[in-house]
Amino acid sequence: MGHDYIEELIELVASRHRDGLRILSGEVPPPTKEELREILLHHRSQGSQTDPAIRTPGKNVAPQAVEIESEEAYFRALERIGGWEPIVQAAKDVAADCGTMWKAFCLYISDIEHPGWIPRAESTSAMIRLSHKVGVDPKTIRSYRQRLPGEIAARARRPQRFLFEI
Repeated sequence: MGHDYIEELIELVASRHRDGLRILSGEVPPPTKEELREILLHHRSQGSQTDPAIRTPGKNVAPQAVEIESEEAYFRALERIGGWEPIVQAAKDVAADCGTMWKAFCLYISDIEHPGWIPRAESTSAMIRLSHKVGVDPKTIRSYRQRLPGEIAARARRPQRFLFEI
C-alpha cells in the first residue's frame, strides 16, 4: 500500500495543531488549507517520515514545486474521502466503540506530547501516571497511540452508509 496521506493528516493535526483533539472530536472547525500547509511545512522541516520526494526532488524539479505537489497530494486525498466530515465522524465512532483506546490516545497527546511544533519525549513517571488514569499498561498505551490515527483513517475511507426509512 502507498503512502497514507489521511492517516498522516490525522496524526499531524492531532499532535501538532493546538486544537487537534477538539478538531477530531468535532468541537471546533477543521483546519484551513493554510493551517495544514503550515503544519506540513514544519513537519517536513523537522526531517519527517513523509513522501521521500519531498526531501529529494528530481534533478530538473525545483524543491518548491515538489513541496506544492506533495501538499496537493494531501488535499486530493482529503477531497477523495469527502473532506473532514468523514474523519470527524470516524473519530467519534472510534471514541464510542473503543473508549479506552480513544482516552489513551487523547491523554497521551495532551499529557505527554503537549500539542505543538516539537513533540516532547515521554518520561517514565508521566507514562505511569497515564497508565493509572487509563487503566492499561504503558506498552498498551503506546500501541493505542500508534494505531489510532490509522483506525480513524480506515473508518473515514469506508463508504458512507445511508439509512432509509421504509
